[in-house]
This record gives sequence, structure tokens and C-alpha cells, in this order.
Amino acid sequence: MYPPHAGISGGSDVQGPTAFLEISITAGTNTPQEKAAFIAAAFEELQRQLGAGQPLEPASYVIVREVPATDWGYGGQTQAARRQARAPQLQAKWSNEV
Repeated sequence: MYPPHAGISGGSDVQGPTAFLEISITAGTNTPQEKAAFIAAAFEELQRQLGAGQPLEPASYVIVREVPATDWGYGGQTQAARRQARAPQLQAKWSNEV
């Protein structure tokens, strides 16, 4: 959170508290509606925790950055490699459920 009067946004002084939250997700794993719902919920939570009884400035940001599966690592593997390694297991599971 940035203190009041910390900067200028849209040509006017920022008078209240602001926030900046950025998350990264694997590209293509969430719909636009899911991302919009997350942004709204995250902003509400930032408001609750950081607003100190006053509204956050509109110049408060929640950013959802999509990272290609080839560029996102988990446990030493890219998400693309993890997905590819799971494909045979998922295929077998789906075959047994049909």
C-alpha cells in the first residue's frame, strides 16, 4: 500500500490508499470470466485489509499475468512438460470412466 499523496494518477493527486497486486498463472488455464471474478474478489479483499476505513483509490491495480506453459516452472519442470507427462495417466483414467 502506498501512503496518501504518494503520486499522481490520471493528472490528479492520489488522496487515499492504493494497492498493487500482480499474480501469474499458466496461459489458457482460466477463462476471462474466472479472471474477472478473481480481480473483483482480490480488489475487495485489498480494500478490506488495506483501506483503513476509506476506499482505495481507483489507481489501485490487480493484474493477472498469463505466462506460457513453456515459461512457467513448478518442481523443476515447465508446466508444459508436467502436462505432457500426465497425459497418459489422464487418458487411462478417462478410458476407465467411460
